Amino acid sequence: MATCNPTIVVYEPVPDEIVEDVVESVRRVYEVECPGYVEIVFHASRGSIDGGDVKVEYEPGFYYEAFEDVPRIHVVAEDVMLLPKTVRRAMAVHEAVHSILHPSREYYLAPVGDLLVYHAAYTTVKDLEVHLWMARHGFRPELLELRSYWDSVAGGCGLAEEVIDEARRLTVYVALGAEPDERCGAITRRLYTVLRRLAECNPRPWACRDKLVEAFKMLL
Repeated sequence: MATCNPTIVVYEPVPDEIVEDVVESVRRVYEVECPGYVEIVFHASRGSIDGGDVKVEYEPGFYYEAFEDVPRIHVVAEDVMLLPKTVRRAMAVHEAVHSILHPSREYYLAPVGDLLVYHAAYTTVKDLEVHLWMARHGFRPELLELRSYWDSVAGGCGLAEEVIDEARRLTVYVALGAEPDERCGAITRRLYTVLRRLAECNPRPWACRDKLVEAFKMLL
């Protein structure tokens, strides 16, 4: 029988406040939908993380992975402590939804060649699915926190990493049904148009991810 209580793993001492904030936020998500077995792994510092040879998705203090078909939410206390509590909780919600929607390694497999393009597209589509789920299930306040955060930290538009960050920022706007500022001009407009189309894809955006792959091939 599936359990909705995540397994807590603490490798080093971390502040109780961090553990409580993250676990409470994750459990709120699991009250809506139970994903089964999930681990929340707490690290004291960034240097303690061992990602092996696998590239992880690293947010400020959080990353999610399911490379071994076990959904794991990793939390880096030294970085999470720098975030406002509301942002911290919103990011924990975001990662918890990943564990529901993307629980296995299939979401990390990509064709050989153009790995940056596929990585950018797949990461963005997964974030779009997460944010659409949040909008449908009463987590709009957390989406607003994520929007404010991404708007405040977004950089330029000249580097590949910056274009990818812009795409991920736009996924929140799509989920909220809001119009973004066009900080990257034509790049923003192109990405926003494609993401809105993906949001309407059946049965889910992941099924149409190749459309975003094609867009990134033109932009990166």
